[in-house]
Amino acid sequence: MDRVKPSSFALRDLDEAAVEELAGSIRASGLLQPIMVKPTGDGYELVFGLHRLEACKRLGWKKIPAFVKHISSEETFLTGLIENLQRNIRINPVAEARGYKRLMAKGWTSHEIANRISKSDSYVYDRLRVLDRLHPTIQKELITHVCKSPITPSHAERLTLIEDMKLQLKFTKKLRGDG
Repeated sequence: MDRVKPSSFALRDLDEAAVEELAGSIRASGLLQPIMVKPTGDGYELVFGLHRLEACKRLGWKKIPAFVKHISSEETFLTGLIENLQRNIRINPVAEARGYKRLMAKGWTSHEIANRISKSDSYVYDRLRVLDRLHPTIQKELITHVCKSPITPSHAERLTLIEDMKLQLKFTKKLRGDG
């Protein structure tokens, strides 16, 4: 386990409460789903399973069941994203959009991305807008507190439809209940 490094595409925060709960479940019933890693020069990079990895570390495990897959950086991002989307986990829309931008810089189209993750083209466009049109302060909140923020990815997408960034901030305060 000490040879597994975190993913370079963090799509959500580590939720301490979820890790503790998961550790209890693993202690009682064992690890039901292996993590996925990809080989690197001196170890492995985590593709998905951060909470499982952390829970097992806290249980004192030295080894963890893992699928080892030889995949590109693009596939690492997409596989981690798909795993989280399939589990309906709230992920960071800014990190997700940055990943889409990286793919597009390598020649992917938004349509190809949408097909690969089984989402609509508009889903991909909505997430890209979060990166391009959302006030930087709101982006920072989503990056640092995605699990704890009252601002959901859907809120963020709707806020991007407001061109006045000061107005975006005003609505964000209302969503937080402090405005």
